[in-house]
Amino acid sequence: MGRLVILDVEHLPIRRQWHAVGRKERMPAPAEIAFKEFLVKRGAVHLPLLGKLYPAEGMAAEG
Repeated sequence: MGRLVILDVEHLPIRRQWHAVGRKERMPAPAEIAFKEFLVKRGAVHLPLLGKLYPAEGMAAEG
């Protein structure tokens, strides 16, 4: 209990672009600022290194 594990699931992880957004009309909370700084400085090291970003083209959904 209380342990994180990496699951060995076919076609995962799917690496995609992510965007951090915030509302301009309000002041961001200190936690939001810290999280955005973390994403910019060190977020990429937590993503897997893959040879391709998306599944191979031509893969049709079964069903």
